[in-house]
Amino acid sequence: MTERSTALTVGEVARRFGVTVRTLHHYDEIGLLEPSGRTSAGYRLYTEADLDRMQQVVVYRRLGFSLEDVATLLGSESDPVEHLRRQRAAVTDEMTRLESLVRAIDDALEARMNDRTLTDAELRELFGPAFSDEYQAEAEQRWGDTPQFRQSSRRTAEY
Repeated sequence: MTERSTALTVGEVARRFGVTVRTLHHYDEIGLLEPSGRTSAGYRLYTEADLDRMQQVVVYRRLGFSLEDVATLLGSESDPVEHLRRQRAAVTDEMTRLESLVRAIDDALEARMNDRTLTDAELRELFGPAFSDEYQAEAEQRWGDTPQFRQSSRRTAEY
């Protein structure tokens, strides 16, 4: 690849995607995003295909995937349309989860403003699947006689 107009330098790609040059160097080192070319001085050059792959990497990373998972996803499926479908589904799932959390926060806010204690069901909605009566009982058994637990209990009773 010798035409400058068809390739971008590492700095240009970093600016375009809002990442650091060091990030791109790291992606190259681990084989996640290897530039298709180099200048005669050894500088990395990225093609449109490289930029497409970088877009996939960025979206998967923003969705919380580890670099290892991103490499697996990109290695298992070369169809960019399938990647976009998978990413869209993941974003839609995250939006649904966040909308549910907003509703739970609104309920907690309304309860707080009306001096009402949240029900266990409302607490489960607010704190998610990690909240359970078993955890509450275990916490009380372990730390129920400490000042910190009493303080926490008073605070959460206000919810």
